[in-house]
Amino acid sequence: TLTSAFVTLQFSLISVIPIVWAACRFGVLGGVLAANLTVLVTLVAYLLVYPNAIDLPQFPINPEQLHLHKLNLLLQSAVALVVGTAITERAAGQV
Repeated sequence: TLTSAFVTLQFSLISVIPIVWAACRFGVLGGVLAANLTVLVTLVAYLLVYPNAIDLPQFPINPEQLHLHKLNLLLQSAVALVVGTAITERAAGQV
């Protein structure tokens, strides 16, 4: 339903905070590593919650919700890359 997709999106936005923190603290490497860790944890969570999803004819989650979650992860990774790059360039310019 629309409500469950909205709640899932709200919970997935919580991971933006540590990603931006890692990008600000450790630069581009920290931001990219934090974003990759978030994507990896999400994939493992899907595998733990739906262990037999490969055998099913279609994935047990609404496709719109799954696409929304994938788009959210993509945008979080892009934000981590941009913020990390800006922080790294600023630190290189101060030297």
